[in-house]
Amino acid sequence: MNTKTKILAAALATSLVSLSVYAEDPADARLHPRSTTPTTTSSSNDQKDGNADNTSRNTVDRDHNTLTPTDQGKSQADINTTQEIRKKVMHLKNLSVNGQNVKIITLNGNVTLRGPVESTEEKNRIEKAAQKIAGATNVSNQLEVK
Repeated sequence: MNTKTKILAAALATSLVSLSVYAEDPADARLHPRSTTPTTTSSSNDQKDGNADNTSRNTVDRDHNTLTPTDQGKSQADINTTQEIRKKVMHLKNLSVNGQNVKIITLNGNVTLRGPVESTEEKNRIEKAAQKIAGATNVSNQLEVK
């Protein structure tokens, strides 16, 4: 090998070694040095301890006294009511992602709103939207302010 070829080969080998130290993290598409400990990124939805597990919060759903989306009424009227409320909620301006994703369950004309929201104001806006469709006495607002 001539000198130029040796230098090029050495540079290429050094580049490959340098690049192999990095791996793309599919969770956030940033480059992180490889290490023996997994890279984690925190989300705004994570709990204060950094744990996204909300199993303890979901225990309220296990007592069968609380409506869940699987309790949605099968009648066309219940389906239409839920659909109309969802449309109205999605058209509310400046709602958080949590607010847009609240659970809306209609059973026999009675609507239950469940899930986390960012503020009391957001909770009230969603409730008013549901009341316009289902009537004020037919809405149970169980939304929780985070």
